[in-house]
Amino acid sequence: MKIKYKEKISSISIRIEITPLPQVYNDEIQELSSLVSTEAIAQFISPFDKIKSTLYRIRSKTIPKLPKTTEEIIIPDNFAKTLDQKERFLLFDTKDVDRIIAFCSMSGLSRLSQADQWHIDATFKASPKLYYQLLIIHAYIHETTFPCVYILFKK
Repeated sequence: MKIKYKEKISSISIRIEITPLPQVYNDEIQELSSLVSTEAIAQFISPFDKIKSTLYRIRSKTIPKLPKTTEEIIIPDNFAKTLDQKERFLLFDTKDVDRIIAFCSMSGLSRLSQADQWHIDATFKASPKLYYQLLIIHAYIHETTFPCVYILFKK
């Protein structure tokens, strides 16, 4: 049995940015259980409740701090692309006093161009604290709606 530690740590460090930590922990334990006995796992791996504060502290070092104003928002390159990092996801950022930020992938724009109808949903409760409204543009294709564009508006 040979575990490639560097590859495993790299994989986990990417996943903890976008996946809830309990899920990452459970996935890793499940994968380990196919390699070693349950007794070995219990002997060498602490339960999630005992290590969760350490895991959250490690994750907090990889994820940017939440800004207090929209002027403080900095969108790093890895957050301006899709999860697989293959497509641009940040559509535009006005970076002015009224700071409007829009997110959409090229596949989302393609869906919008193919759609017979667009449906727009403007919500206030789901918007982040620094913003007043989240507007979502959906493509309606073959009786199915696909969320494509997400736009954040201040008051």
